[in-house]
Amino acid sequence: FHTYLIKKRGKHAPQHPELLGVTAMRSTSVDCFLTLSPTQSPIPVTSLSETAVSKLASSESNGSKGLHQLQHAGCQRVARVFPNAKLHVYSTNANPLPCWGAGMSMVAMNYQTNDVPMQLHRAFFEQLSGGHGYILKPPELRASSSEARWPPFRPTLHRVSVRVISLHQLPTRKEQRPNLTGASHAFMPELSGSITPTKAGAVILPSFSAELHTMGGFCSICDQLPLTHDSHQGRRMRFQAGHPTGGFYTQVEHTLHCIAAEPECTLLRVSVHDGDSLAAYAVAVLSQLRPGYRCFRLSTPLGVPIELACLFVHIEVSKETNVWAGADTFGPELSIQKARVETLQKELSSCENQLQQLLPAAAATASSRTAAGEAEAERCNVFQ
Repeated sequence: FHTYLIKKRGKHAPQHPELLGVTAMRSTSVDCFLTLSPTQSPIPVTSLSETAVSKLASSESNGSKGLHQLQHAGCQRVARVFPNAKLHVYSTNANPLPCWGAGMSMVAMNYQTNDVPMQLHRAFFEQLSGGHGYILKPPELRASSSEARWPPFRPTLHRVSVRVISLHQLPTRKEQRPNLTGASHAFMPELSGSITPTKAGAVILPSFSAELHTMGGFCSICDQLPLTHDSHQGRRMRFQAGHPTGGFYTQVEHTLHCIAAEPECTLLRVSVHDGDSLAAYAVAVLSQLRPGYRCFRLSTPLGVPIELACLFVHIEVSKETNVWAGADTFGPELSIQKARVETLQKELSSCENQLQQLLPAAAATASSRTAAGEAEAERCNVFQ
């Protein structure tokens, strides 16, 4: 930016090529990104809308490479996704998980709106990178080979069983207890809400919901094992407290079995509802949940932690055999095998053509050698 201003003023600005090679990013077109065309910039970057990513990722059924082409291009180039303004007039957010699963490096988010996509975004980066803003992609999304695809088939699945024991210290309907010590509150306090002293408000009789969100791969949530054919595709469930005594202390006693093929890319979101409105929520990455007794710290709908409010849970971590692979799971692998078969068939045809071209010459050489051998034998007989 500083170099740009100096150039606009018509002054000379020294630029070291090696420095520009690691700091300058030049924008390129979508076609250049998909075809990996050579560029003059050492670090090219491409901007795509969420609609374009969705359209390109779903075009695989129409005969193009689709999602695999996006993932392969994302291994070599940097791509950023921005929301479609026509779809987000009220500053809502696009779901970043499909974009990340397609190999995109960056997704633009509206931080002023703490909707479900923003809740997933914040939990993903806070829990996997400590809030530093950078997370390493899965190995398949970093491989240079064109045959690498994500997600691959996993013979075993990651299972996390969460027994929700009780709910504690949920504010009343006239009370607010946001924890205003976060770094974001110092920069934008109006987005955190305000503290309202405890009043004799109505006690919330909470209900609960749990849902899984994943970038890709198999995932399901259920309340009993083994997983049945009717429940293996479920990613959301609602449940009630066992003894609805109010939000100050509510005994729940409900078990959630979360099964996922890609636990590092799957998030569990547990919500507490007051009728039809959201009262509090908690989001956790499945791979970060540890066995034992734990507390899910609850946040307000604005995304601010609530003082003292939590879900007391017990967690068990185990493995399950993947017997739920369907056509959508084996589809990418079948495409790879078909491509390999076609390549081998072309190589075989080429070898056959070369062999047919060599056969006449080999036959002529063999006949000449035979004639030479017969002549040599006749000379030997004459000599004898």
